[in-house]
Amino acid sequence: RVVGIGGKDIADGSPKLTLAITWQLMRKDVLQFLAKLDMGDKDILAWANRRVAASGCPLRVGSFKDVTLRSGVFILQLMHEVAPDCSSVD
Repeated sequence: RVVGIGGKDIADGSPKLTLAITWQLMRKDVLQFLAKLDMGDKDILAWANRRVAASGCPLRVGSFKDVTLRSGVFILQLMHEVAPDCSSVD
């Protein structure tokens, strides 16, 4: 459920709100897929923290609402660990 975003926001091309709804849809789809594999939020976060730790980055995330995610640095580190050719941490 997404609160505070309407069809008009997307039709008007609000980048922030369009990104928010896209993220929620992607997250829902991925979590449904992982649930079929008996993986939950804790498993996903543990995997992400292990991958980011392997890069030498000291950041850790405790939940999907963790304030550490706001800057985007954790996500960039994770992307670089998973697909180094697709991102740069420099």
